[in-house]
Amino acid sequence: MKSVRRSAVVAMALATAVTVGSCGVSPESSPRSIGPVQFGLDETSTSTTTTTTTTTTTTTTTTIVPITVSTSTLPPTTLPTTPPSTAPVEIAKIYYVKAPGRLVPVNRVVPKGTKLEDILQLVETDPRQPEIAAGLRTALRPGTVRSITVAGGTATVDLNPIFQDQVPSPSEQELQAGQITMTLTDRGPGIGRVRFTVGGKPIAVPRGDGSNPQTIDLSVSRDDYCPAIVIGKC
Repeated sequence: MKSVRRSAVVAMALATAVTVGSCGVSPESSPRSIGPVQFGLDETSTSTTTTTTTTTTTTTTTTIVPITVSTSTLPPTTLPTTPPSTAPVEIAKIYYVKAPGRLVPVNRVVPKGTKLEDILQLVETDPRQPEIAAGLRTALRPGTVRSITVAGGTATVDLNPIFQDQVPSPSEQELQAGQITMTLTDRGPGIGRVRFTVGGKPIAVPRGDGSNPQTIDLSVSRDDYCPAIVIGKC
């Protein structure tokens, strides 16, 4: 038993010697102090990794290039035109005075259905230049006729109160009455006679021969002036 123990002790001693020798540390005969432990060697080391991200910004520049279009390649422009009027018209025969005291008919183109008041406004208007050069004039003045009403084939023409003061002579009043009477009775079969009033009261106007009307209502007709003072067909 003693020999076995001795063998085990020897084996352990050999193992220790091998271990010490493998570490590279030479054995010393007596222990010594190795000094303080350096800072940080007894702490756990932490490794930090910093990642840097680089952002690239791309700027896009748009360049506008003007485009020139030659007008020679464009289709021609057609301007709108005003269509001719298609409103129906008619011929109105009005009467002017020609020296030395006669009535002459002239034609005017008017819209169909023109009112009688508008027709007589044409009579009150001076003739056109060629007509004036031919010796035509009007005995009426603007505003002479105030209103017109038609009943039973008779047109009642109410005149301006100054009508009788405007005329220089009975012959001039005769021409005025003749212009109105001939123009109105030429507007159609609906008017056969004309009666004159001032302020609603009937007045007598001279006929073509200078005499006063013989009717109760003092009305006159185209026969009272044509052919006495009218040139042309009655």
